[in-house]
Amino acid sequence: MAKTDLQINNVFKKLGGVLAQAKNRQQMKSIAEFSINLIVKRTRLGYGVRENLGQRSPLRRLSAPYIKARRGFGGLAESTTPGKSNLTRTGQLLSSMQIISTRPGLTVIGPRGLRRDGKRNEKIAEYQADQGRMFNKLSLNEYNQILRYYRKTFGDLLRKRRLLR
Repeated sequence: MAKTDLQINNVFKKLGGVLAQAKNRQQMKSIAEFSINLIVKRTRLGYGVRENLGQRSPLRRLSAPYIKARRGFGGLAESTTPGKSNLTRTGQLLSSMQIISTRPGLTVIGPRGLRRDGKRNEKIAEYQADQGRMFNKLSLNEYNQILRYYRKTFGDLLRKRRLLR
């Protein structure tokens, strides 16, 4: 085997190690947390996404009777107003967003846990989706932001292993 063959094999061996590290739990957790932050920010601004990799669109408006009820509600989250449709009446649903499961190459995120009223956040999210307020999907723009974040992280891993200069 020629010396250049050995050098190329060494690069592929290092690259294989970097690829494995790029998909490990720690990296997947980091990407999931970044994704959760994107979803929560977008939703608090009043936007949802109907289908994965679709466009963001305003969440379905609140009904007039519900706006009136929110005006009299004492526990309204600081990040909303009575008439704003952003899934944050109390803030519990969006605050419950977390990593549900992770393994190399795959992470699942979503709302979890019990609310103060005993209802499950997963059920509240389903109800909101049934009402036309889908939020736990990624827009194409958010997907591209995640790709840039991943490339930056992946590039850092390559530089650490001295594969890029």
